[in-house]
Amino acid sequence: MRLDASDLASMLGLLTLLVLALPKRDWRSIPVRFRETSGGRRHHLFGPPGATGHAAGGLRARSLQLVRAELRRAFELGIPLLIAAWHAEDRGAEARRMRDADWRESRQGLLFRHLSGEMGVEDLHTWLRERGHPLPAPKLALEQQGKFLMPPMRRRLEWDQRLKAMQAEVDGSGPADVVPVELAVSEAVVAVQATDGDGVLAEIHTLGEIRIVIDGADIAPKLMHARALAFTVLYLLSWEVRRRGERVTRDLLGEEMFNGLDPAARRTGVRNRLTHLRRQFPSLRSRIVTDGEYLGFDSAGCQIDVCQVLQVAQRVKAAGGVLTAELREEGHRALAPAAREYLPGWENIESRGTLGGSGAAEVIAEVRDLVVTARLDVLAGLADAALAGQRLDEAVSHLEEALRLRPERTALARRLLELHERSGQPQRAARLREEYGL
Repeated sequence: MRLDASDLASMLGLLTLLVLALPKRDWRSIPVRFRETSGGRRHHLFGPPGATGHAAGGLRARSLQLVRAELRRAFELGIPLLIAAWHAEDRGAEARRMRDADWRESRQGLLFRHLSGEMGVEDLHTWLRERGHPLPAPKLALEQQGKFLMPPMRRRLEWDQRLKAMQAEVDGSGPADVVPVELAVSEAVVAVQATDGDGVLAEIHTLGEIRIVIDGADIAPKLMHARALAFTVLYLLSWEVRRRGERVTRDLLGEEMFNGLDPAARRTGVRNRLTHLRRQFPSLRSRIVTDGEYLGFDSAGCQIDVCQVLQVAQRVKAAGGVLTAELREEGHRALAPAAREYLPGWENIESRGTLGGSGAAEVIAEVRDLVVTARLDVLAGLADAALAGQRLDEAVSHLEEALRLRPERTALARRLLELHERSGQPQRAARLREEYGL
């Protein structure tokens, strides 16, 4: 039997029809995919039509790309299944729109719209009442903490003189020399000023929060509103924390704050910022040391939490695992602040306090690495002390925390593996051996 041209054309047409009608994807998953797509849990039956992002040639090129992607879907799914997929995807999109609309009207959605600034407090309460939802709890009003003042120095000096007189009477050496109280007070004030600049004792918190307490008042909230001045103070403070006594030049500071301007304009900008800092925050300006072309932060008389953590870590590391009870307690207290981020929100401060393109983030990142390293040193020292005292569980806890901080350190994993084997934890030891190939 010989086939003529018409028979061959009919067979090719039938074969083409079968190719375009039958799907080439997994048959068994099609019903489940249809239900999920129609219900809005899937965006597409078998993945998106194709990449329709930026393409060379503009809108025409993207249109051709979309057409080719749909033709590819038509070949893979078949024409009937492709039409059904379009219908299911349209129903799924409508279901998602309805679900989003219902969520926006729910209590959680209304609260989110209020927090995102879409509606005010009064509108939020009105919408919640109309829909029968309970109103949110009112904001907690914290009581203003009282300012604790030290008693006058006159009382302390009078009491010291009274103690000297009583001791002299007991010893039988005659009356002690009495120094006039006014002279003693003036000498004490001079001594305080010599040890603490302008006589202000500053308490600076940088781990997990930013607080600058001077004379019992926290000036950080006001400073954060002046982002340019906040950048200047915190950037110089970070140089001091990174390496005590280190200074920066005016040109470097101007380049960080006014990148893109000419050198003369940068120097003028630095001078203006220092002037504004003296006008708005004189107690902070007195902490900025100016020595010709060099600027720095004077930390004398300041209690800086990050410096305290670094100092504790140095003492713990130098002790070599032989810790006194006092040093071990200081190490435990230093773990909590060391786990917090140094200068949280610095990225926002830097973006608003400079003209862009600043390299100050490198200094902040280096200090943050110093804090992490200090925490590792404290954990290692506490673990060594626990091992010396045969407290295996405590040592394991410290080493596990250190390994979570730096999972790439194989030496920590090896020590922890040995402790697991000593403490009778073969499963944990096996997991570490498999994970690190030990």
